[in-house]
Amino acid sequence: MSSRSESKIREGLQYLAAAEKCIKTSLFKWSADWEGAASDYSKAGNCFKNAKSYEKASEAFRKAGEAQLKSQALYHAAKSYEQAALMLKELNCIDEAVDLLKQASSMLSEHGSPASAAQALNRAAKICEATKAETAIDLYLRACELHKIEEKSNEAVECVGKAARLQLKLKKYTNVLGTMQQQCELYQSMEKFPSVFRAIIAMVIVYLKLGDKVAADNCFRSATEYPGFDTSEEGALIENLLDSITEGDSETFQKCIRNPIILHNDNEIAKLARDLRPPTVVLPDSNASSTGNALEPDDNNDDDVGDALN
Repeated sequence: MSSRSESKIREGLQYLAAAEKCIKTSLFKWSADWEGAASDYSKAGNCFKNAKSYEKASEAFRKAGEAQLKSQALYHAAKSYEQAALMLKELNCIDEAVDLLKQASSMLSEHGSPASAAQALNRAAKICEATKAETAIDLYLRACELHKIEEKSNEAVECVGKAARLQLKLKKYTNVLGTMQQQCELYQSMEKFPSVFRAIIAMVIVYLKLGDKVAADNCFRSATEYPGFDTSEEGALIENLLDSITEGDSETFQKCIRNPIILHNDNEIAKLARDLRPPTVVLPDSNASSTGNALEPDDNNDDDVGDALN
């Protein structure tokens, strides 16, 4: 440990002692000085942080938050909890960090700061994406709802997109359709129709992955209500893709799947599209159906889906 780090730790310990002195009561001091304690705990946390003593820093910031709660300073308490969570992240204590960020979000909501509350949930989701993806999905969707309260559509659609991508990675194909529908509605509210059309393509691909051609057709027909969809490249592509399946036209189907509009949509959607089985034409005297399917669901599929992308 460097001499500077040792000096910062000694300074931090002095602030801790000062904070403890603030909250002690005596015969002549009947009430604790929570504001003074919070200030000293925060200073201690910053000293430990600068010394990279993250365990001490997390504890100091947490105590600062608790002191601020005692003095009814909800916003500042939430910010202290956020600092404590960041220190815990450095220690790879993911569950504890996420829990503190969720508490911070609740405080910020109670304080009347939904945008800041959403940011706390967004940070929590980002921290646990790699280890607890389903928890991250829930946090992103909750953050989206908070952004909607503030009418921050760009931030809301970004959160929904992150949730959808995780759902796709987890093969949550059924659930992701609802998430993608939220995307469409948010993009529509912002009149970002090209983004709506890309989301529609993603939904159609998901329906086909699930083996539900009827739902894919219905999704396409519903999309014709969006301004400009009928004359868009995306609209033409979806129509050709669905027609190729109906007609058993494997060549056209493959061309559609390799179209840059799909390939550049989203990595997970592009992967799903490549995995679709091409339709096959069956001879007239066969007892089988006249078209084979891109639609038979894989046995390995789980039950959900994700996002279409920015």
